Amino acid sequence: MPYADGRPREVPATQEVHDLDDVTKSILEALDHIDDPDYVMPDHLVMAISPNELLNENGERRSLPVRPEGWTPGPGEEHITAWRIEKEQPKLSRYDRAFLKKTTLQTKFDEEADLQKKQLIGLQLSKAIEVWKTELKRGTDDIWRARDRIDEWRSGAGRSERNSSRRKVRAKPNIMTPKAVLSSETVEQRHERERLADTARKRLARASLTEGQKLAVRQKDRDRKALKAAEGKARRLSSAAEGNAGQPSELPK
Repeated sequence: MPYADGRPREVPATQEVHDLDDVTKSILEALDHIDDPDYVMPDHLVMAISPNELLNENGERRSLPVRPEGWTPGPGEEHITAWRIEKEQPKLSRYDRAFLKKTTLQTKFDEEADLQKKQLIGLQLSKAIEVWKTELKRGTDDIWRARDRIDEWRSGAGRSERNSSRRKVRAKPNIMTPKAVLSSETVEQRHERERLADTARKRLARASLTEGQKLAVRQKDRDRKALKAAEGKARRLSSAAEGNAGQPSELPK
């Protein structure tokens, strides 16, 4: 059975009970031989410093749940008697990431024996060095550092605040799926959305045209409007003529 020191042992049928003074003496003895690689720790001392709660039913070291620092078992978590403290990983800056990538590629380049692979790594290393030099130069710029801190705040602690300040339609984030949003639209909302989409599509299409094509489109729009106006005028005249034909003509006096 493996213990804290990694040595497998057979568990005896009866465990020898040691006095507290004996355990203390054994601990002091172990501290005296802490630098001795040949020193074998007594079984009862291993059991004293390696609680059974860290071992599973097979006598193997079980994986412990990870909890944040200062966490205590709450309701329904009384069965958790041991856990590992979650250490907060330091946030790497742009310069740190560039320097780490450069050093990693430099190590690969030095250790690679294949000439073809070494050339490929060399290309990546040259780009990484350029990025590292750029970040090194940016690190001395106060304006760039201020912008970097703003970006970090927007993506971290201030993300919810910034998102709420940029909302124009609703005060809370939309938890509906796009399909649910479209299904809940009224007829007027759907027509307005389609109208805005058509306007944006036409604007983008016109922006990609040349000057000659824009003139042709404007002339086509004018012709279409003129034709529509002429058709409307013809319909009005026809309606007026039909109305006059149904009325009796006035006799001359």
